[in-house]
Amino acid sequence: LHTVALPIAEALKTLAHSILEWVSQILETGREQGVFRFEVAPRAKALTVVGGMLAALQIARLTQESDVDLMQETLLEELT
Repeated sequence: LHTVALPIAEALKTLAHSILEWVSQILETGREQGVFRFEVAPRAKALTVVGGMLAALQIARLTQESDVDLMQETLLEELT
């Protein structure tokens, strides 16, 4: 965030927090409804899911796009 203007950095931080909160809520609700199974706090799982997908997108640039699909399938498999 040191390479962008402060207002942009702040907007990116806000966006990241919003995404993590949104995914955390989805995971928590899914766990309460029996759709998802995981043992850690919803925020911890959200960090894993979001981080994994972001990493997969970056790695797929070097390997192949199907790696993103593989990561998505793997994350869903781990949750259900």
